[in-house]
Amino acid sequence: DDAFWLSLKEFYRVLAPNGLCILTTRGIGFPRHDYPSDYWRFTADGLRKVLEWAGFEVLDCGEDAQDHGVFATAQKRA
Repeated sequence: DDAFWLSLKEFYRVLAPNGLCILTTRGIGFPRHDYPSDYWRFTADGLRKVLEWAGFEVLDCGEDAQDHGVFATAQKRA
């Protein structure tokens, strides 16, 4: 997603009040992949901040160091 911030705002817009967004993404250290392209890497802190910016209440956010992944569960505020 070359404009993930727009997608997060759209996720927030279409979720029902108190709806959950479960998100996984690649973290720092994950090897480059060029299909269809490779744009972003996140830390748990960075993902938390951008979800909060989009309006979500972040319920959980963490990193899987072994697989270089980042995950979050966030909720649309009622």
